[in-house]
Amino acid sequence: MNALAATTRSWPMLGALGAGLVLAALAAGAGGAPQVVLAGLGVAALGWGGLSLHAGRILAPRAVLATAATALVSLGLLVMVDGRASLLGLVGGAALVAALATPALAATDAGRQAQPHGEHAVVAPLDRANDPGHSH
Repeated sequence: MNALAATTRSWPMLGALGAGLVLAALAAGAGGAPQVVLAGLGVAALGWGGLSLHAGRILAPRAVLATAATALVSLGLLVMVDGRASLLGLVGGAALVAALATPALAATDAGRQAQPHGEHAVVAPLDRANDPGHSH
């Protein structure tokens, strides 16, 4: 198996590790039954991600997919029933994902080579002859 295939096969496990961290963080801010459920899902996601990475393959894919789908539907129902508290949790989760993903993406090769925002050079169409990358 080539390096690209091996890397992409690990994405679901790495995603589970990220989701587990988000769920654990949400559990830390929740109370009562939601805290127990979120903590349980977080520990399960972290455990599955770690075990699957160690095994080098996706373990119990049907069970994991069913659990994830059930959790998503349940969280969606919670948002509809108690919109403010569940919605705040989702916004907090999204902020946490952004806080984790942004530095991780910046550490990639593409992130290191990216231009900082606002520093892209704009070349006017009439000025293309003076563009150093333009062949005459």
